[in-house]
Amino acid sequence: MKLFLRKCLGCILLCCLFSISLFAQTGPAAVNNGIVLWLDANDVLAGATAPAYGSTLSTWYDKSGSGHNAVSSGANPVIYNSGGANDRPVVHFNRTSASAGSGMTINGLDIRAGTLADVTIFAVYRPGTNDGNAQAVWGADVGATQQRYFNNKAATGTTDASLNTGGTAVVIPGGAKSGETRLVTAVYSKGTSNASAVYLNGKLISAFTDNTADATGRTDMRIGLDGDNNYYNGDISELIVYNRKLNACDIEKINIYLANKYATDFTDMASNYTLGIPYNNDINGVGIRTSACSGTYNMSASFSGILSVTNPSQTNTNVVLSFANDRAGYGQSTQTPSSHLSRLQQVWRADLNGNIGTVDVCFELTGLGIDVSNSGNFALLIDKDGDFSNATAISTGITILVNRVCISGVSLTKGDYFTLATRAATSVASEITSANEGIQQKSLFTVASVIDDQILVKGASNVTDGRVYIDTGFVAGDVISWETLPSGVTATYNATTGVATFTGSAAATAWQAFYRTVKFNTTSGNTGNRTIRFVLGNVVSYTVGTKPHYYEYITTPMSWTAAKAAAEARTLYGLQGYLATSTAQIENDFITSKLSSDGWVGGTCDYQIVNTTLGRTAYNDQASAYGAYYWVTGPEKGTPISTGLNNPVAVGGAYMKWNGGEPNNYQNTDERYMQLYSTNQGRWNDLNNSNNLGYVVEYGGYASDPVLNIDYSRVVTNAPSAPNIISITDDTGLSATDTITNDATLKLNGKGQASATINVYRADLGSTSLGTASVNASGDWTFDYTGTTLTDGTYSFTATATTGGNTSAASPVFKVTVDLTAPAKPGRPALAPASGSGNATNDVTPDLTGSAEPGSQVKVYDGATQIGTATTDATGQWTMTAPTMTASLHILQ
Repeated sequence: MKLFLRKCLGCILLCCLFSISLFAQTGPAAVNNGIVLWLDANDVLAGATAPAYGSTLSTWYDKSGSGHNAVSSGANPVIYNSGGANDRPVVHFNRTSASAGSGMTINGLDIRAGTLADVTIFAVYRPGTNDGNAQAVWGADVGATQQRYFNNKAATGTTDASLNTGGTAVVIPGGAKSGETRLVTAVYSKGTSNASAVYLNGKLISAFTDNTADATGRTDMRIGLDGDNNYYNGDISELIVYNRKLNACDIEKINIYLANKYATDFTDMASNYTLGIPYNNDINGVGIRTSACSGTYNMSASFSGILSVTNPSQTNTNVVLSFANDRAGYGQSTQTPSSHLSRLQQVWRADLNGNIGTVDVCFELTGLGIDVSNSGNFALLIDKDGDFSNATAISTGITILVNRVCISGVSLTKGDYFTLATRAATSVASEITSANEGIQQKSLFTVASVIDDQILVKGASNVTDGRVYIDTGFVAGDVISWETLPSGVTATYNATTGVATFTGSAAATAWQAFYRTVKFNTTSGNTGNRTIRFVLGNVVSYTVGTKPHYYEYITTPMSWTAAKAAAEARTLYGLQGYLATSTAQIENDFITSKLSSDGWVGGTCDYQIVNTTLGRTAYNDQASAYGAYYWVTGPEKGTPISTGLNNPVAVGGAYMKWNGGEPNNYQNTDERYMQLYSTNQGRWNDLNNSNNLGYVVEYGGYASDPVLNIDYSRVVTNAPSAPNIISITDDTGLSATDTITNDATLKLNGKGQASATINVYRADLGSTSLGTASVNASGDWTFDYTGTTLTDGTYSFTATATTGGNTSAASPVFKVTVDLTAPAKPGRPALAPASGSGNATNDVTPDLTGSAEPGSQVKVYDGATQIGTATTDATGQWTMTAPTMTASLHILQ
């Protein structure tokens, strides 16, 4: 009961009311007139306590009040079991062979034409496996004297069922599909032309004339077999028989009752659905359907597989939202927008007959192994072309009830594809930046120099892999080098592409320290600027339009179709992977130059893939599609490239770079997949799917992509390294390195590149050089500034170095304090309180204290002899410990 109530919450109130008040009814949906049998697995003992699941069922009790109980009559037992549609119980029949199995006989119920000229039979059943032979769900025939019966198998090799008519049987397409709950309704009206009919899931399959003989056949109806045995393998949920021909209104009432009860559409919703394969399974709908009967019937909850759609905000007569699925199963797919990592494999498609407003969409995930503890993992994905890598993700209005995930207030339009995203992407990307962003690095190209010693790498998680490469300006002879690698990280440098690859995992702080040691130099003699890019991850980066794209070459060889699937299974910090596309020469050149290996990319002329990509039948067969190449991956999916073999023509000005004579489907060997030649200037070639190559994965380009900061670049300009100012002549401060002097005329000393010319600048004078100095062979230089007399104050100096017309960056600021004024007379020294009082002490090394100008040096004398020095603090106080003193009078000053 607990499980039923949970399911009931997803249905309309009508469903719940039926469940509560069944025992007060004679017939389902209050269609009482003429009912002679009602077998309901949900009430298998007609009001008594149901047996345990898995029990043998000897009698299935009739709840119509007619007393036509079904009694087990086969060699195999009939089993009462769970697991039916909408989690309802079933009665299971087990077939061993055509002549051996489980079945039931309904004594006293004679459905032969001579006894009941008119009869209507509803059977809700679920076929099991079929051996290709006849299997009767119910029947009354004997041998060649064919009577009324329903056969679960029309012919070997099909999933069709059939209904006997006394003449040519009516074929019921899909009526015997294994594992699918079905409703077959048979309406017999003896002898009247085309007055009889058969329905599958509420849809009229065929009208026919009932020509069954009056008296032949069995006098007692059977279920799970017929008069010739033909045992059935499968489940029966419900069997209802009327001794009259029901009209369309009565049939519709019962169909709606059964639809709500079993969460399966038995109301001919298929008549409202127009979209094609493969999205044409389990067709269902929601809305108000016009009926010839009195009033209208609001199907406000309808199901398709595990999906339910409920609560339309607008309910106008004859307005229906129908939908169906592709039966792809309930596994997981990684074809998702970057906001999510996985989704249900199965996809649904919507078809509208008018405006229904918004609906609530629910997915029943029981038994699928999907974690429902975090509603933030889920989103309804809606897409216009079925490629969910760029789908719209609706993640608001989500509620979870047990294992049912619901999204409320959803708008669907005709043709929309939709499914459930099951795991959100939590980008754990670290970030790389620098305080030198936008500032060129100036260094001499002939010397390996650090590119950026201010790089910052931030992130709580470890960073796996990295790359540093020459993004622009690369020439042979360029070198990327480095110092000590992070622990556990290995490195290689490809001198052909200018790419340094670092493999391994380390903390963000370790990558930061390491990247600050990376250096550049060249032996090429080419002094043009270089752009050096640092990346967190094993990818290279290129900006297409305004969005960064990332590229990765996977060396594992495989076919094109396998590579396409593998690429789409990869993600980069929430970005969806796909086989790379190339829509411009500059992008193609970049991929070629940085990845340097032949590999599959995302173009094909495979007619089935192209048709699926376009969502229409553009090509009827492969012969008509050879040479018609399209991008079928990523944001460019569906974009035509070229047409024709040997001498292709670009479509609509599209970029193409076919090798000469390609594509050519060489010797008709079924070449229809695109390869990029990295060793042939990035030209393209066609190959067949039996070739195994590496492949190029591209990430990025979708509107929904998260913003990543996993790469940073800096321009390096050929110039001398910045010099340093290291000292002044006549530093007379408290130390020889505190750059304080009482000399108003200075000399500045420094280090720089040998033979360079040094220009010195003073901050308060702007960009005007104070003069120059030359760097000697040892790298030393001195700038004579004695021609200028300085006044008291602090001065900031910088310097640049120039060689061959190239000027370095400025040196670090060097500050000099000129102090020409003697400090005020200090106060008289005194004993520190801890050493005594009243100028008397028995401490032979007393602590002395006093005051003077803050930051000054004080010399302490005992008479005419200096006994020590002290430096005042910011408040002008000083202390010192005197050397050992004799017991006598001392005059301190």
